[in-house]
Amino acid sequence: MELNLHKAYQSVEGVKFIIDHHEFLCSAGKKFALNQKFITNPDKIKEELDTVDLFLHYRKDPEFLKILKKIKLQIHQVNEINYSLERLKGRVTLTDIDFFEIKRFAIIANQIYNLSKNLPNYKPQLEESSDIIKVLDPNNLNVADFYIYDEYSPEIAKLRKQLSEATDEEAKAKIYSEIVQLENSIREDLSRQLYEHHDTIKQNFEKVAYTDFVLAKSKYVLLNDFVRPVISDDKTVLESVYYPHLKHILNKQNKEVQPVSVKIENKPTLITGANMGGKTVLLKTVQLCQYLFQFGFFIPAKHAEIVPVETVISNFSDTQSIEKGLSSFGAELVTFDKVIKAIRKNKKVLILLDEPASTTNPIEGTALVNSIINLLDKYKAYSIVTTHFSGIVSNCIRLRVVGLNTDGKEPQDCSVADLNKFMDYSLIKDDGDTPLDAINIAEILKIDEELIKKAKQHIKTKD
Repeated sequence: MELNLHKAYQSVEGVKFIIDHHEFLCSAGKKFALNQKFITNPDKIKEELDTVDLFLHYRKDPEFLKILKKIKLQIHQVNEINYSLERLKGRVTLTDIDFFEIKRFAIIANQIYNLSKNLPNYKPQLEESSDIIKVLDPNNLNVADFYIYDEYSPEIAKLRKQLSEATDEEAKAKIYSEIVQLENSIREDLSRQLYEHHDTIKQNFEKVAYTDFVLAKSKYVLLNDFVRPVISDDKTVLESVYYPHLKHILNKQNKEVQPVSVKIENKPTLITGANMGGKTVLLKTVQLCQYLFQFGFFIPAKHAEIVPVETVISNFSDTQSIEKGLSSFGAELVTFDKVIKAIRKNKKVLILLDEPASTTNPIEGTALVNSIINLLDKYKAYSIVTTHFSGIVSNCIRLRVVGLNTDGKEPQDCSVADLNKFMDYSLIKDDGDTPLDAINIAEILKIDEELIKKAKQHIKTKD
C-alpha cells in the first residue's frame, strides 16, 4: 500500500505534531498536503526542497513579501470546490451554487495568477482564468456572485419584464414556467461551456492548494530554524538533530532539549544505554527526519544528509498485528519478517528497531537480536538497533548513550530535578565499559536503599 502523508500523520506522532503546527490558509491546503505521496525519486525530492527554498527567498525580500501577503489574502478566501468539479467532470448540469463556487474560485485564481507574475520562477504557475470568468460574468463586473443574468438571453430579459408587469395570476404562472424552462436551458449551456475548462479549473485549484502548502512549509522553517537536508547516496548524517515535540514540551517547562548527532551507514548500528537514556526518542527522531525529508520538508537539525529509501520499517508499534490477536512479541516477529523480506529483495529500507525481543527471555532474545543484526549486516541495510542485551557478538557499528553525568556529585546527593540536567544523550563509541546508569538513576529517585545495595553486590559478584 502506497504511503502518503495522511497515513504518516495518523501513525507517527512526530509527523502529526509538525503538520498540526503548520499554518494553512484554507482547508484545501491541508487536504492537499495530507494527500502527498512518500517521494522516493531524489530528483522529485530536490524539486520539492527547491520550491520551499524559493518561497523562503520570497519571504526574505521585502518587495516579494508584499506580493506573497496579497496572494495569502486571496488563498484565505478559497472554498472547497471538489464536489462542483466532480459534477462538472460527470457532465451534470450545474446548480447556481456550483456556478457561484466556480466563478468565485476563478476570480481568486486569476488574482493569484496576476500577482505571481511578479515573483521570479514562481512555482506552481497557474493558468489564466479570464475565459472561465467570461462564461459566468457576462456583465464583466468581476464580482463573486452568480445568477442567470438577463444578458444570457434577450428572451429571458423580455419574459422577466412581462412577469413584473403582469397582474393576472394565471398569466404570471405561465410566464414564470417559461422563465424556469429557459433558465434550465441556460444552465445546461453554461455547464457545457465550462466542461471545456474543467482541467484548467482543477489544475488551478490544486496549484492554489499546493501554494498554500509551500507557504505553510516555508513559514514553519523560518519560525523553527529548520535546515534543508542534502540528498546523499551512501550515508545519512544528522548533526545536532532534535525531536520537535519534545522540545515543545521541555520549553514549556523552561528546559532545553539536547540535540544529538548520528550517522547511519549501510551497516547496522547498535546503540546501548540505560532506560531514560533517550534511545527511543533518537529512533523516533531519525524516523521523523526520514519522513519529513521524503515528503519535501526541511529538518530539525543543524546539518542533515539523508539517503532516500523506499520505505521505513520500525517496531515502535504494530497495531494492525495486535488488533489481529497477536501479542506484542508476536507483532514484533511479524515486523522482523517484514524487515528480512524487504532486505532480501534488495530494497533500500531504513530499519529502526527499539529494544527488539525485549519481551522474551534473555537467552532467546539475545539470539534473535544477534540473528537480525547478522542479516542486516549481510544485506548492507541502513539500520539502527537499540538493546539492553549483553552478548551481542554480531558485526555492527557499536555506540552507546553517554548517560548520567553528575559532575562529581554522588547520585544520592542529587535530586530528581537534576535528572534532565545530568543526562547526556550524546552517542559515543561503545568500548564495552557499561556505566551503572540504571542503579545511579534509582539512587537519585530515592528508591529503597536495600534494593540498590543488593543490586550493586550482584554486579560485583558477576565481575
